[in-house]
Amino acid sequence: MLFQSIRSRMIGYLCLLPGTLLARQKMIRGTIADENNLPLPGAAIKLYQLPDSQLRGSTLSTADGTFALPAPQEGAWSIQVTALGYGIYRSERLLLLPSDTSGPSLQVQMSATATALQAVTISARQEAIEREPGRVVLHPGRMLTAGNAWEALEQAPGVQTGNDRLSIKGKDHVAIWIDDRPVTMDETALADYLKNLPSGLLDRIEIIAQPPAQYDATGNGGLIRIYLKKGKAKGLNGTLQSENIQGRCTRLLQNATANFSTGRLNIYANGSNYNGDGIADITTERRYGKNEAQQLHQQTTARTHMDRVMGTLGAEWIPSKRDRWSATASYMYRKLRQNTTGEGLQQGTVSDTLTQVQNGNNSRTVNQDYGFSYSHSWDTSGRVVQLRADYTAYDQEQSPLNETRFRPQGYEATSREALSGNTNAEIKVYALKADMAWPFAGRHRLEGGVKAGWSRNRYTAAYLMDNDGNTLRTSGSFRYNESIMAAYLDYRTILNKWSLQLGLRLEHTATTGSADSSATATSRRYLNAFPAVFLGYAIDNSSRHCLQLSYNRRIDRPDYTDLNPFAWPQDRYTYRAGDAGLLPCLSDNLELAYLLKDGCSVTLSYSRIQNDIGTVVVPVADRVYLQAANTGIVDRWGCLLEGTLKLRPWWQLRPSLMLQYISSHNAPEWGGGAWYGGYAVLNATQQFFLGTWTAELFTEYNTRQPYAQYEDAPVWYMHAGISKKLWKDKVNIRLNMRDLWHTRIDRQDYRRTPGVEGYTSRTWDTRSVTLLLSYKFSSGRKKENASTTMPGHEAQQRIKEE
Repeated sequence: MLFQSIRSRMIGYLCLLPGTLLARQKMIRGTIADENNLPLPGAAIKLYQLPDSQLRGSTLSTADGTFALPAPQEGAWSIQVTALGYGIYRSERLLLLPSDTSGPSLQVQMSATATALQAVTISARQEAIEREPGRVVLHPGRMLTAGNAWEALEQAPGVQTGNDRLSIKGKDHVAIWIDDRPVTMDETALADYLKNLPSGLLDRIEIIAQPPAQYDATGNGGLIRIYLKKGKAKGLNGTLQSENIQGRCTRLLQNATANFSTGRLNIYANGSNYNGDGIADITTERRYGKNEAQQLHQQTTARTHMDRVMGTLGAEWIPSKRDRWSATASYMYRKLRQNTTGEGLQQGTVSDTLTQVQNGNNSRTVNQDYGFSYSHSWDTSGRVVQLRADYTAYDQEQSPLNETRFRPQGYEATSREALSGNTNAEIKVYALKADMAWPFAGRHRLEGGVKAGWSRNRYTAAYLMDNDGNTLRTSGSFRYNESIMAAYLDYRTILNKWSLQLGLRLEHTATTGSADSSATATSRRYLNAFPAVFLGYAIDNSSRHCLQLSYNRRIDRPDYTDLNPFAWPQDRYTYRAGDAGLLPCLSDNLELAYLLKDGCSVTLSYSRIQNDIGTVVVPVADRVYLQAANTGIVDRWGCLLEGTLKLRPWWQLRPSLMLQYISSHNAPEWGGGAWYGGYAVLNATQQFFLGTWTAELFTEYNTRQPYAQYEDAPVWYMHAGISKKLWKDKVNIRLNMRDLWHTRIDRQDYRRTPGVEGYTSRTWDTRSVTLLLSYKFSSGRKKENASTTMPGHEAQQRIKEE
C-alpha cells in the first residue's frame, strides 16, 4: 500500500512537471489589430534577442489576432510584425527579469500608410537614416539625392566629405569595410573608390563612431561598414537600373543585381558599368618668402574621361540550421584619362614670366577581393563560431606627362620643361580570423577571437625630365610590408535598466620599409592594447529615453603612400611626398550620448590624438611639397545635435548641427607652438510624401575649418530630388538635381605655413541633373534563416523588409 501511494504521487508530480516548466518559461504575448482596431490574422511575428538582433523565434497571429512566443532566456528582446499591405512594426526594448512571473503583453495596431519603427528611427516610413544604439544606419536606395556611397555619406549626421576627405565627428582616418572585409587604400584612392560605388548596388551603410573590441583597432575616426545587396528571396529576383547624369559633361551608369535561391543554396551577383566625363576649374595663388618676393597666379582646367566596370559574385550554402558556408569574389576595373590645360603668371624672377600648362595622366586600376567563411551554431542561444579567410589585390598604373612653357614678358623666345614617367603601386592583403560567441547564465555574453593579417606593398617610379633638350632620368622603388597579430575578448550583460559591454583588443604590429637607398630603410615592432567600454541606461521602462557612455582607444598606422619617400608630381609647381620615419598615431575617445526613440539624439565627444598624421606644406624654391607628417598632439571637443520634426503628415524636417573645437600643439619641426580653432556644420533634409510621389531637399553649410597649416574655406550647397513609383512599386523613376546653385567650391587657404601664403580652389562639375529608371523583378518569396554569424557582424543578422 505504501509503495502504491508513493508511486501514485510520483506519477502525479511527473504529470504536473511539464506544465510547471512551461509555466516558468516566460512568454511574450500580444494582439495584432488593423487600423480599425479589428483583429488581424496571419501577421508574421519574429522574436529578436538584443543587443545583437539575433532571430530566436517566429509565429503567425491567430484568427482573433493573438500570438504567443516563448522567450528562451531572460534579458532584452524585441519583436517585429509584418503583414501584407501594412508597414513594419518593431517593438520597444522588452526586458525580462528573473522576478517576472510572466512576460509582457503587447497591443499592436498596424498601419497601411506608416511603419512604426522603434529602433530610434527618424520617422514612421521606410526611412533613409535610422539610429540605433552605437551606430547610424543609412539606406542609400531611399536617398533621392545620392547616387553613390560618397554622396550617401554626405547626408549622414556628423559625417563630412569636403575636399575628398572623409571624417566622422571631425576625426579623419576613418576605417572602411565592404561587407566583412576592410578596404586597404590611401585617402585619395578611397574617396575615388566610394564615388565609384553606385547606390544601386548598396544595401545599407553602418556608421560606428566608437567601434567595440571585435573590430580592428585601425581608424581613429571610427568605422564605416558598407553592405552590398544580396538576394533574400527564393526563386529568381533582382533589379535593373539605368542613370543618365548631365552636368557640363555627360555620364552614363547601369547597375544590375540578381539572386537565385532554393532555400539552402543562395547565389547572388551585382554589377555596374560607368562611362562618363568630368571637368574642374582650378585656381592657384601663392606668395613665397617673407616679403612675397615670388608669386604664382595660375588658372587651369582639368578634363577627365573614365570607364569603369565592377561586380560581385557570391554564394551561400546552408546545409543545416546550424551551419553556413559562404564565398564571395569582387572585381573592379577602371581606366582614366585626364588632360589639364591652363595659363599662369610667375612673378619675382628676373622678369615676370607667362606660363602655359599642358598636363596629362593616364591610369589603370584593378581591384580584386576574395573571401571565404564558415560559421556553426551549437544551439538557439547564440553560441556561434565563425572562421574566415580573405585576400585583396590592388594594382594601379599611372603615366603622367606634365609640360610647362615659359615666356618672359617682353620677349618672344620661350623655354620648355617637361616631366614624363610611369608609376606602379601594388598592394596585396591576406587575412585569417576566427571568432566565437558564448552566452551564459541568461543575460551574459562572452565573445572572443583571433586574427592574423599580412600586407605586402610595392611602389615603383621612373621619370624623365626634359629642360629644353637637357634630359635627366631618375627612378626608384619602395617596399613596405606589415603584419598584425590580434586577439580580443568582449563581455556583455544586461542588469535591469543597465547594459554593459567591456572589451580588450591586443594587436602586435611588425613593419619593414625599404627604398633604393638603405638610408630610408625602417623596421618597427610594437604591441598595443585597445580597451573599449560601453555603458547604457534606459531612463524609462519602455527604453524610449536612453543614455550611453562609451570609451575606446584606436590607432592609425601610416600606409605605404604616407611612408613612400619619393615625391610624385601633381603639376609643375605641386608635388606629393611621404616620410619613411612616420610613427603611428593613437587616439583616446570618449562619448556621452542621449537618444530619444523617435530619432532625436545629443552627443558630446572628446578625443586626444597623439602623433597625429596630417599633411604639411613645404615650399622649396617655386614649388610646394605636400608631405605626410606627424603634426603633433590634437585635442578635439565636439557636440552633435540631430533629430526629426514632423511638420505635417506629408512633410518632415531632419536637421543636424555639429560643433567642433580643436586645440593643437604642433611638433617643433612643423613650427611648434599651439593653435586653437573651431567650426560648425549645419545641414537639413526635408522630405515630402505625396502618395506615390516622394520629394527631397538637402542643404548643408560648413564654416571655415582649421587644420595644422591650412584651412578649408566656408562652403554651402543644395540638392533636390523627386521620385515616382509605378506598376505596383516595381518601377521607380527618379529625377535628381545636385548643387542647384553651383556653390560647392573646394578651397584651401594656407595658414601657419612658414614660407608660403595663398590658396588653391577647385570648382568642379557638381551641378548636374540625373534621370534614373529602375525595375524590380521577382519570381519568389522572402526566405528566413536563423543567423549563425558572429555578433561582430550584427548587420547580417538583421532581417530587413523592403
